[in-house]
Amino acid sequence: MPEEERKDNLSVPYDVHMKAMELEERHIRRLVYTIIFTIILLFASNAAWLWFFNQFTISAESTVTVDGKEGTANYVGGNGDITNGEYPGNYSGEDYGY
Repeated sequence: MPEEERKDNLSVPYDVHMKAMELEERHIRRLVYTIIFTIILLFASNAAWLWFFNQFTISAESTVTVDGKEGTANYVGGNGDITNGEYPGNYSGEDYGY
């Protein structure tokens, strides 16, 4: 085969090339729109979950009262010791290591 005939067999017509480029551009545009839409859905989903979980108020309150004259009291000293026993009426601090 002469050299000129081989070049003609390997070349693609201009119209076919342009049509392939148009298809590729359209495909890339669709992918970009899909990525943008996915990111928007991600933010919308996160916002919906935050809104949903903020609808509920969770609070836990407890009140503990200790009568100094009746009952036992636990005291955690500064050194980590826990003293369990009757609450002294006249607290001086000497019983607990101060």
